[in-house]
Amino acid sequence: MKCDRIKKKLSALLDHQLSGREAFIVNEHLKECGSCRRAQEELAELHGILARIPDIEVPFHFYARLMPSLASRPVAGLSLIGKLRWAVLLAATAVAMITSLAIGNYMGMRLYGIIAGNSGPGSESVEILDFALNSYPQGSLSDVYQNVMNGAENE
Repeated sequence: MKCDRIKKKLSALLDHQLSGREAFIVNEHLKECGSCRRAQEELAELHGILARIPDIEVPFHFYARLMPSLASRPVAGLSLIGKLRWAVLLAATAVAMITSLAIGNYMGMRLYGIIAGNSGPGSESVEILDFALNSYPQGSLSDVYQNVMNGAENE
């Protein structure tokens, strides 16, 4: 067996929960593998520390209230419909992100073309941008942005 599979069985070995064959295989591996043997020693030390912790007596009514609550909870994991909902949600999120990036990239390229002075045929996009930036009050973010575009000093 490989070390990762052995290390997963070390706790069960300490708790005497392995079959005779499995326990033999794990013990034989521990004789040959120092890494797994160290992991087993650390786990045995932790096991000993936890064994010294005294048990806490819990009132009976705690169990009487806990058990029905546990029984009424659904089993862990999602149903097929739940998994489908998550898949649709993830797909919709991915599509929204890709669309936002594409639109942002397009708008950035257009804005870069306007700033660089080669906005393509006609100057209507410059006029639209100029109108949009001039329609905000003095000192707003758009005003500062327009000053940066025009190379003017900010106040």
